[in-house]
Amino acid sequence: MDQKGLTSSMTTQMMKDVETIRRGFPLGGRVSVTNLSRSTEWRKELQEYKMLEVVERTQTAGVILLPEVFMAMLKYMEELEAERDQSEMNLIITLREQMQDWKTGTELAEKAKERVRERRQEIREALNGSK
Repeated sequence: MDQKGLTSSMTTQMMKDVETIRRGFPLGGRVSVTNLSRSTEWRKELQEYKMLEVVERTQTAGVILLPEVFMAMLKYMEELEAERDQSEMNLIITLREQMQDWKTGTELAEKAKERVRERRQEIREALNGSK
């Protein structure tokens, strides 16, 4: 993936935050559901790790992100979508440039009428059992 285009409007810190999420949860970056309400110690860990995995027993119940990390992730996804859209448009333009058989106006109408007549004949033959 072309990182140059993707990071053009994202700050270095935003990209670091996105990379933090992409790498996964660091060791110690967990808090149990019960500790969320019992203690505020997890807030210090959130500041340190920028994200915490919320677990109930051994299952992931949720994820807590710092607001700036969440915004960086949203910005990253918007950039990816914009890049994908641009790639699709470039592909459509390239494919259309290669098309040489353009029909317009009367020529296009005649081609459509001819196709309708052909389909009518095919249907008639199928109904008559000759095909």
